Amino acid sequence: MQFIEHLLFQAPRVDHRWLQDFNGVLAEHPTVQVCHIEKLIHDMYSTQPHIKDGYSRLAYYMLNVKEDVDTANRLFVMDAQLGRQSWFHRLKHAECIAIQGDMAGAFQQVEQIYKNHQDAVNGYASIAWRFKACPDQVESLYSLARKDIINGRITAGYMLLVAELAMLHGSTGEAAQLVEGAYRQDSTLMDGFSRCAWPFFWPQKKYSILHDWMRRDEVGKRMSPEWKLKYALVRANIGLPHDSVDLIESAYLENPSLKDGFYQLANHHYIPLKNYQTSIDFCLKDLNQNRLSQVGQAALFKLYLMTGKFDHALEILHIIDTLPTNLLIYAVKQWLDSLHWLAGSGNFSDIFISKLSSKCPKDAQLGQRALADANVEMMFVRNRLSAMSERMGIDLCAQILELSKTPHSCEATREPINFLNSKLYYASALDTLTLYKEIILNESDRFESTTDMPLIIDGGANIGTALAYFKWLYPKAHIIAFEPNPTLFKICSRNIALNNWKNIRLYPYALAEEVGTATFYCDSEMPMASSILTRSQEEGRSYSAVAVETRTLGEFIDRPIDFLKLDIEGAEKSVVTSSASSLSLVRQGLIEYHYGDASNSLSAILRVLEDCGFRYIISEPFSSKQQPDYPAIKQRWSRSIYFTQIGENQLRSVVQAKLKEFGV
Repeated sequence: MQFIEHLLFQAPRVDHRWLQDFNGVLAEHPTVQVCHIEKLIHDMYSTQPHIKDGYSRLAYYMLNVKEDVDTANRLFVMDAQLGRQSWFHRLKHAECIAIQGDMAGAFQQVEQIYKNHQDAVNGYASIAWRFKACPDQVESLYSLARKDIINGRITAGYMLLVAELAMLHGSTGEAAQLVEGAYRQDSTLMDGFSRCAWPFFWPQKKYSILHDWMRRDEVGKRMSPEWKLKYALVRANIGLPHDSVDLIESAYLENPSLKDGFYQLANHHYIPLKNYQTSIDFCLKDLNQNRLSQVGQAALFKLYLMTGKFDHALEILHIIDTLPTNLLIYAVKQWLDSLHWLAGSGNFSDIFISKLSSKCPKDAQLGQRALADANVEMMFVRNRLSAMSERMGIDLCAQILELSKTPHSCEATREPINFLNSKLYYASALDTLTLYKEIILNESDRFESTTDMPLIIDGGANIGTALAYFKWLYPKAHIIAFEPNPTLFKICSRNIALNNWKNIRLYPYALAEEVGTATFYCDSEMPMASSILTRSQEEGRSYSAVAVETRTLGEFIDRPIDFLKLDIEGAEKSVVTSSASSLSLVRQGLIEYHYGDASNSLSAILRVLEDCGFRYIISEPFSSKQQPDYPAIKQRWSRSIYFTQIGENQLRSVVQAKLKEFGV
């Protein structure tokens, strides 16, 4: 109790640092309760009649740290009744009274203190500052605080707080004058312009204006190391990231205890720009200097997951105490989707999932369920790949691992990869891995034909992954394919020539509701999401807009079509409804329907299919774990619509066969 006694009776001033010290001492002695401290104060009062403010200092702690207003008020009253309360703590008691809702009583106490103590200061300003989080009261609070300024009852430190109220009030000129006035009174004050401007301009992303304010502290050598870290973020956001690095290094030299400077720079500047490697490098700078907090470590872990660097992610897992449940579920999904765990005997997958399990909060049921489901899904995929490899006579596991280990970045020059019995050049390894899982692992485009020369329409050919599958399934098939993305069209054409596929006509058209031209949005980060709709823009990915020719689907249905595949990223309704009169010539098909755009009506598509005499089933294209909840609808997700001209009994047989195929 010696340290507590010192803080209660010998510390020269009670302020924010005092609160930190007092809280730190209590954290080191968790068995010490408020009642024990009250007894200590009582005993000290009994033997030393000259000391004061013991209960009030404890009340100050209860009010500001524990936010226990009732206990704080009781303790303040005890000192007041004993006559052992200084004017400073009587003013703090007035704050407590105001918080309890008795504003008139608080003002009355301030006036009484001012009347009896000529040196009392900050009474109204401190009450106003207490309520600064109430935006509807800013004007009255600012007027209240100004009473202390007008009457000369305010310290330079509180003048900076009133400057923040002035800024919130919209009086930027007065705010600047108050900061300058405070600086003139106290040459030791720091960060005034920065503290004043930050809460006002940073949330509004007015970085240039914020920079001008904070620069005044920098030029005047009144910027603390802590605020230099924030200033670094501002400098980066006005296009000076290299200066930001120097600021962070300077702050670290001045205050070795600071953390997360480079991580925050990555988080606020480089991650939004999707510059993940630079973000990783910055996080590592903090990590290597033992300056990366648990939050920063979790962010670095996620960056490694996003970039497919699971070995590095595993290393970070060793130093993380506990993973937030949402990050753990994200990690499980990324690990499953990567298919890295297919390598070798599967020991690494056991290590990764096991390590994730050790970092899962004990009460996180969703996390525990995700981990359990992961083991089931890995076993299912292994068994399915093994069975399919035997059936197809192809080492599918080797092919999919080749893709999973390819860097995610898109490059123009690279060697083709194996895809069934074909070779394919590609734009994005990540996209191609997704298509491999959809087309090969899930066999989403499989259909039964009565002829070995079926006629197929492939709407959304991408790089030719579905063409490769169709040509493996039916080598003599005739295919009409469409790919409006110029880059993907060139790659697809190259793949047709590379594999010497015959009887394929590839067109650079976007299927639409009418013939003409349209703006097509080519997704730079996820080429497979390129669309005639603004999906890339809405989802925050980089893209380029090009003009493309449009054609209707009906133009190309002039004879019976054995299989129709439409994967056109949100344009399904307009294409299907505009060509409804021709669809009766289609025997069966697959439409990948994309939610997310109000104009792309699922009911309209199904109505057309029903009017044309089709029967259909709707399933998920990838995982059976996806749930149709509201957040998923708000984002974007898809369903596969399989449709056919066969009757009910035959449809039931197809459905049962499909379920059996997937082990359901």
